[in-house]
Amino acid sequence: MKRILVVAAHSDDEALGCGGTIAAQAEQGAEVWVMFLTNGVGARNVEATDPGAMRRAEAAKRACDIMKVKN
Repeated sequence: MKRILVVAAHSDDEALGCGGTIAAQAEQGAEVWVMFLTNGVGARNVEATDPGAMRRAEAAKRACDIMKVKN
């Protein structure tokens, strides 16, 4: 089985940058994982429990579900 790790600085970078490739590879049976380097609001001294950070995390999870990302 092919394994792919996508490293993105912020959530949505993976979908905007290579979402089609991610979805296509997952559809062909690859195990695709995504790693975000930031929560998208952390540079603003915001806690992970901040509503904005939580919305971004949930949106990223939904996008990854659509692209069939493993985790």
